[in-house]
Amino acid sequence: MWVILYLFEHTGGLLGGRFYILGGIPSSSKTALINNVADNICLGNQPVLFFSFDDGREEIRHRTFARFGSHDIETYNIRTLKMKDIEVISNLPALTQIKSCKYVVEQNIPVDNWKYYIDQIIAKTGKSPVILIDYLRKLQANKKTSDERLRVDMLTYKLVEIAKGYNTPVVVISELQRDSYRAGQRLSMASFKGSGSLEYEASWLGILAAVEEKDGEFIIIQ
Repeated sequence: MWVILYLFEHTGGLLGGRFYILGGIPSSSKTALINNVADNICLGNQPVLFFSFDDGREEIRHRTFARFGSHDIETYNIRTLKMKDIEVISNLPALTQIKSCKYVVEQNIPVDNWKYYIDQIIAKTGKSPVILIDYLRKLQANKKTSDERLRVDMLTYKLVEIAKGYNTPVVVISELQRDSYRAGQRLSMASFKGSGSLEYEASWLGILAAVEEKDGEFIIIQ
């Protein structure tokens, strides 16, 4: 866990041209972590292009408000704050900086068409954005295929091309095999869905889960 937090919570840990994959069992933890990563990168005055297909733009914004403000996320979910309170929070120095660098996309734009948006950010900021994706299997491409493994392979290759072409980090959340969810299962590269292309193309593979170590292996705990 320390390695994961160091890599993602320190902006110097992500290298240009690299493809990072973070897998995990179903929960909101991965989205919360990746959103914190986006905010931390923005605080370093580095633009972020965040494709969020599970949580909408408003939910992502509220997560950030809850992190830097004095109200928890539930307060935003039940909408008890007045507009003037939200305006005060949104004008905090940290949030002003984040808003200037963070571009959240909730529309599922084919990966083939991302170049236009990346180029727009480069023209505005003079920097290639760090690209964060939540999550891999919801991505689309212009070319269609009925074979899911081939589709994931194709998406993976396109993301690696973007990372190398723009010399920017690309971080994507991925799913694990369903068998990996159960307590007592051993976690490894084979735990990822579509592990064939992922393990060969990724610069780094990580799994976020509650585990215990047994005989040098990591086992999901109850």
